[in-house]
Amino acid sequence: MISHLRGEAIWMPLTYFDLWMVRLAGLLPDLTACAECGAKLNGDNAYFHPRADGLLCPRDRKLASGEVSVESRELAAGMLRAPVETFAGNPWPRAVAADLRKFLKQRMEMHVEKKLVTASMLERIE
Repeated sequence: MISHLRGEAIWMPLTYFDLWMVRLAGLLPDLTACAECGAKLNGDNAYFHPRADGLLCPRDRKLASGEVSVESRELAAGMLRAPVETFAGNPWPRAVAADLRKFLKQRMEMHVEKKLVTASMLERIE
């Protein structure tokens, strides 16, 4: 089914789909403020952890937290405002927003209380 999608072709639609799925399910936290203290995440990387209800600032991050870059959060904000066609013409290597996809996957898995098998399979696509 997805065997014809290789290289850069899969990462943009996958990221866009995951972001909107998490948002429409009501599982997307505020991407601009720390869930712990409410501080704005302006210009700082944010952190996520399975036991946190959202993104955390550097001061409130927990051990073994994942990181979401400023660039990925800005990209997410753009994806929430613009149609998918807006992003279709841009090069999209696997590394672009990989941290965002990991965060979104964690949000889904936390709420369904199971590992997403297909997500792991998609990560193995070259």
